[in-house]
Parts: sequence; structure tokens; C-alpha cells
Amino acid sequence: MGGTILWRASRRRFTPVTLVAPMFGIALPMPSFLTHRILDRAEKRPAIRDGYALGTGRWRAHPFGINRLTHSAERYRRSLRFHADDPAILVGGPTYHWVREGIHAGRSILSLASTITTPILLLQAGDSLGGQPFAGSLLRGNGAGGSSVRGADDQRGAP
Repeated sequence: MGGTILWRASRRRFTPVTLVAPMFGIALPMPSFLTHRILDRAEKRPAIRDGYALGTGRWRAHPFGINRLTHSAERYRRSLRFHADDPAILVGGPTYHWVREGIHAGRSILSLASTITTPILLLQAGDSLGGQPFAGSLLRGNGAGGSSVRGADDQRGAP
């Protein structure tokens, strides 16, 4: 959600900004009304609110084929090596509170888009696995133009 935080701050603190693969929302496997009902109930109970959200938990290494973090096998191998070298950087899944706040922050961004005058270069890949790419909506909401580059994976060479 760093992209969301920087996007909000850019309205008054920065000159041109580049956001690389910003996460402006959370892709959830259930209808939003059910998500809000679960998160609102959890928010009222600190023991639940501060625990890992449903379907998440402590960090565990999974085989690349079933990982939900990246499409790049090389990037995934690098990540596993970093974690093996420094276990202190391991981060588990989000808490119910984090998911709730992330959803609210992502939605509030759409209402703020028209107030941002800072030039923004937004780089975002397709097929995000965990985040929800709201970039097109944000740029259109701000009256900004934009273009996309397709086939970058074919041109890139090494991952």
C-alpha cells in the first residue's frame, strides 16, 4: 500500500513522482459486502482484529508453482535466498485491521485523484497476483492521459 500512501502525500509534498507497481487495493476472493461484514466485526474485537486475516498466516516458503507473489521464477528464488540469509525480514500475511484500512485507503484514492496536480509517472505490470491495479481509474479520474506498453516481457530478456 506504499503507492497509496505516496499518492496521497504527493498532493502537497513532492514535485514529479514515479510510482512503480503501486498497490491501490486488495484483490479478494469474495464479494465486497461479505468482506466488509467480516472486517467490521473483526474490528470490534481486538483479539481478532490484530490476528492474521482469513487465508493468511505466518510466512512459509511454497514451491514456485503455487506461490502467489510473483510470476518470475528468478525473482522468487532471490526472495527465498534473502529470507534464508536474514530471517528477520520475514513478513507474514496481513491482519484483519490492515486489510480493512487498505481497502478504505484504496477507495479514498479515487475521490482524491482530481485534486492531485503533481506530475506522476506510473509503471504497472499486468496480472497482479495480490494487489488490485486501479491505476487506469485514477488517471482517468484526474483527466490525465496515459498509454500502456504491451509485450515488455518478450523484450526484457532476463527476469
